[in-house]
Amino acid sequence: MAVAISPMEATPSADYNATNNTAAEAYYDEFAFNAVDATSARDYFDMGADGVKWMQRGRAQIYATSGEARYSLLSAVNRDGEMPLGVSIPENGAYTIAIPDNADTSDYEAVMLKDMTTGTESNLLDGAYMFNAGKGEDNNRFTLSFHRLSVNDSGISVSRYGENRVKVKGLQEDDILNIYSSEGFMTNSTVATKDTMIMSVDVHGGIAILEVTRNGKRIYLKKMGNR
Repeated sequence: MAVAISPMEATPSADYNATNNTAAEAYYDEFAFNAVDATSARDYFDMGADGVKWMQRGRAQIYATSGEARYSLLSAVNRDGEMPLGVSIPENGAYTIAIPDNADTSDYEAVMLKDMTTGTESNLLDGAYMFNAGKGEDNNRFTLSFHRLSVNDSGISVSRYGENRVKVKGLQEDDILNIYSSEGFMTNSTVATKDTMIMSVDVHGGIAILEVTRNGKRIYLKKMGNR
């Protein structure tokens, strides 16, 4: 899995080949990662599996940060955490952060990019995020979080319940149910009072995301679209 940065007029695509010195290489740069369960995550650099970021002049670049360190690859990040991203901007202008077309997204329900400057959060699985930035490095503007559930062992199930409503079963009392739009804004929230709850869903832009948390931990996540 990866996220990439490029000037807005150039969109990352599967045509990019990092092994070839092509024109695409001048505007495309990526950070690669693998989000894993908290028990398998590492909070240290593994020389055999992770990658240090080598900075280059004259091109937009993206990387994970930890203190003064910059990384181009992290192979075991906590899927329940939030990771700071740094960017290096060669000149004032408009840029995009996106998931390359050839990235394997099959295990990810959502990849959320938070922009601290604008206060917005976007699911990169639904499209590129566009932003304006000035020349220089900024290691405090963006964070990345992952909604990834390899196995649903929570016992929760979701089904349609009429128009613009869903039925959520298998809940426990005090479970928190949040529904987000594709732009990352919370559109509905409730606390479970019984095993089965009915919620209204506004599928804005064709996508909505249901999140269930229990005792402060996310236990279920489902992307929902229009029928």
